[in-house]
Amino acid sequence: MTSLKSPTLDVSIRKSINMDTKESNFRKKLIAIEIELGFLRVPSKHKKNLPPKPGKIRVFINESKHSVQLRWDPKNQRIYGLVSFFRDNNAKPGDKVEIGYKSEKTYKLNFLKTSTEEKVGEEITKQEAEEIIDLIVIKNGVYQPIFLQVKSNFKLHSGRSLLVQVSDRTLNPHHTLFVVGVYFNPKELEIDEKIAFIPSKVIKEEGNKVKLQKGNIGYRASVSLRDGSSARFTQYLVKKTDFVNKLLEKFSEIEEYYK
Repeated sequence: MTSLKSPTLDVSIRKSINMDTKESNFRKKLIAIEIELGFLRVPSKHKKNLPPKPGKIRVFINESKHSVQLRWDPKNQRIYGLVSFFRDNNAKPGDKVEIGYKSEKTYKLNFLKTSTEEKVGEEITKQEAEEIIDLIVIKNGVYQPIFLQVKSNFKLHSGRSLLVQVSDRTLNPHHTLFVVGVYFNPKELEIDEKIAFIPSKVIKEEGNKVKLQKGNIGYRASVSLRDGSSARFTQYLVKKTDFVNKLLEKFSEIEEYYK
């Protein structure tokens, strides 16, 4: 766990990287925009294992004896050219890739299927359940943390609505659990100014029930990002710059709840 501290707020972030026995090898959890655009962002602490200058690197894919050339961008910490790799492995958000150093400008890349939707009919382990929680937010002096499930999307429904969808298998409504929906602009690679911050109980009680893959059930909220909209769920939109203040408000509510 890594803590980002301010005078009033500690934010503990459950890292999506598991270090291997060798420092030069690491695993990274994939997010939707990486899969869609075919790149892999290398975390800052592992950037040192790649060349300091941009250019081509040789990569051995999934234990193949033949390497391919991919483009490395150290400024943005991204490896490009992975569209086919993700497609061939049917990559989903939550799956992982293992990256390893072989020699100068030569690396290995292995795909690891770990997304929960491939585990239908199996009991979710404690470790997998922990990975469902993307962020744990802790305020100094308050015993009870706030848990966040983060749902990102790089497309808007009908060009204006953010779809926030949660599987019934990962949704356990509680007054300290919230679902955060964010829209990534795929051209600018920036988060939209508006963020959906929806109580888990609202998602379960008011969201539309939908059928997911493998017979799973989910709950979906369609949140309009259009300025001035009064559509359902828009009351749960907050400005990106006001998000921390909104979290502090929720902590105040939790303190009242436990009095």
